[in-house]
Amino acid sequence: MDYAGTYTTVPALVESGAFSDLVEKGQTISAAQSPLDGSINLFVTPTNDALAQAKKPERRESEEQPIYFINPQNPPSEDRRMFLADTFLIFSALQKLINAPEYQQPSLLGADRKIALLRKLAIDFVNFIKESWIHASQPLTRPGGAPQFSSDHYRSLYTCFSLFVVLFLPEEGYEQAPVGDDLMEWLNTHFIEPSTEEGDHLSSLDRPWEDETFWPYLTRSILRGLNKASTFFLEALSKHPSEDLFHLTETMIPLIESQPRLQNFHTERDFTQSYRRWKDRVKALRIDLDRVPEERRSDDFENWWERMSDIVGILEGRSDVVKRVCEELGGDWKEVCVAWGIFVDPRLRRQDLFDTAAEVLDEMEADPTNFEDSIHAAMFSGDFTRVLEYSSKLDLWLSAHLVIFMEALGLLDVTNLDGDMSIRDATVLDYAEYLYSDPALWRITTHYMYSCDEIGKQRGDTLLTHIPLRLRQHTTDTQTADRIRSGDVVGVLKDVNEVCLQYNREGVRRSVCKIAARIFIQEKNYGLAASYLKSATNSPSQQCATSSANTTSTLSVDTKFLLNEENSTASRKVADIATRIARPLMIVSKIASKPWGNLFTSLQTALPCAATAASTTIGTWIISAEN
Repeated sequence: MDYAGTYTTVPALVESGAFSDLVEKGQTISAAQSPLDGSINLFVTPTNDALAQAKKPERRESEEQPIYFINPQNPPSEDRRMFLADTFLIFSALQKLINAPEYQQPSLLGADRKIALLRKLAIDFVNFIKESWIHASQPLTRPGGAPQFSSDHYRSLYTCFSLFVVLFLPEEGYEQAPVGDDLMEWLNTHFIEPSTEEGDHLSSLDRPWEDETFWPYLTRSILRGLNKASTFFLEALSKHPSEDLFHLTETMIPLIESQPRLQNFHTERDFTQSYRRWKDRVKALRIDLDRVPEERRSDDFENWWERMSDIVGILEGRSDVVKRVCEELGGDWKEVCVAWGIFVDPRLRRQDLFDTAAEVLDEMEADPTNFEDSIHAAMFSGDFTRVLEYSSKLDLWLSAHLVIFMEALGLLDVTNLDGDMSIRDATVLDYAEYLYSDPALWRITTHYMYSCDEIGKQRGDTLLTHIPLRLRQHTTDTQTADRIRSGDVVGVLKDVNEVCLQYNREGVRRSVCKIAARIFIQEKNYGLAASYLKSATNSPSQQCATSSANTTSTLSVDTKFLLNEENSTASRKVADIATRIARPLMIVSKIASKPWGNLFTSLQTALPCAATAASTTIGTWIISAEN
């Protein structure tokens, strides 16, 4: 994750322009990153030169040396955490699909079937985002206060992900079909125009054409393919005093109702033939409209002829009229592109949309300050690099999951790599770094990291070896401690173990087990320490932990670990144990000729693992035997 940016500390560690003075005093500013959540802390430390010269750095004026903690990420709140955790389930299913042998071999699964399976999971994402948007929109009193992300944020995710499905994951068998109807459905679902309130207002009027919003409402209804609203208000014009307008609307209503739609035809050929016949009827309507004399083209409120001419121009598919009318109605480039696929070029295919969108965007730019609009524009243009760029600015969650589908569909330029990391991995790992800011999400974080290539796997390994195992709370429970001795791995360690086994990270599993053993050694719980040490030497097919008292071979392994010269903590424990069993050893020296002496010699070989009982139990055994 690129943390480049400006962070201001208040009060300042060093005043502006005073850093050179700090260095002269043998001090500098250092930074360290927390292995728990990726946060960064800043503090003043001696310079390397001062340390090399064994020079004591001068104290700053203040005796206290502040440490500043900075988290480049905004850790997810509780409601956001639920969203991330729930969508992770869909991500897991997506990864299983992509990694399945059937998916990897083209001969086993055709391209159309692959897209169909990916589409199903993408729709699962869309539906879940929709539910999150609805939930965030409800005026509920939430215990944690206002949600971290507004309902409008989830609405933006909803429009972007659903547009991706429309453009790049069509229904099976419709990959080469015209895209206009699908885009119009998307536009009407997410950007509702004209408003319901306007329609209710106009429908309550006896003479709606006298209202200034009437013609814009009617024109936009036709432009959006809202046939019911269009025909309703065209029928209202039957009461208009102009007979010319009355006759024109009588002709237009059947045209609006019978406009061919691709989904109503079995083949594209039938659709094309029907559309040509329909266009001939539109041409006839234009002729009738042009025959209306100039002096009869207006009423007391409006030049109705110009309004009707614009509507007929849209039906004719005149691109200049479509662009102008959209702008006059307050529409943007999206509305022009969608209307283009309905009226200007009803056979417009997905692969042809990119050029059309580029032409429209040259004249009507997307809003550069609106990430959602920029994502839409990049998708319409087929610019996947920009899609990911703006998606990451809107929400790292969005870019991470879109890039997985992009890679699966072969939409990414595989030659465009960032160093040794692919675009896919770089994007997913950015999201994983965001998850990393919340320690509670470590399980999810590792799955995203391990879905990447070697760099991601290395980050996952590092994360797993720094997870707090919370073992102390288990040792206070007698039943849990007994389970550990009998071979069970419990709690956080069990979850870590499962992740390691799932992704074949055996080296990490062994390291974590050794970490657990060290923790128990520090707690002087040597029996449980031996159990986890045994787990560190077992293969995944064997028990993950076993009791230290089961076999002499187990104790021998534990001894090697405790006497490791690199483990200073363990060495100190051995010294402590030796002191505590001094008295029992004196007793042993008196009865060395007894068979019990041989027994103790064996125990002494494995002394570190039997240490908790050595000072009392061993002595008791030997004294009892002597008696």
